[in-house]
Amino acid sequence: MRRMERAPPRRPRCHCDPSMFVEAEMSNPVLTEQIVRTPGVVGGKPRIAGRRIAVQHVAIWSERLGMTPDEIASEYDLTLAEIDAALTYYFDHRSEIDQTIAEDEAFIADMRLRNPSLLPPFPPKP
Repeated sequence: MRRMERAPPRRPRCHCDPSMFVEAEMSNPVLTEQIVRTPGVVGGKPRIAGRRIAVQHVAIWSERLGMTPDEIASEYDLTLAEIDAALTYYFDHRSEIDQTIAEDEAFIADMRLRNPSLLPPFPPKP
């Protein structure tokens, strides 16, 4: 009788805990095909191949806004594999991407100070 090989354990679908990601940075060929950097596209930031959706966008939607991978997939017409690749890349390069997010937020805050809105503020909600 032939002995059946045991399949490696599958990773859970929850992408909230970075300790779940055990793969090496870019040793996964699928990850290198799905996450690319192109000068002049999204400022050269890592993004989902064929899209203008940066890894930092997926990270913000997941980590800060609490969106699930299914919610992100349906809202932005992405596959779960693309979301998984983006979050894996994010957790492998977390400090670099968090630094980029912080720089972008500082730029926006500076632009708002230097260019105040000409429209009156919205009235408070009752």
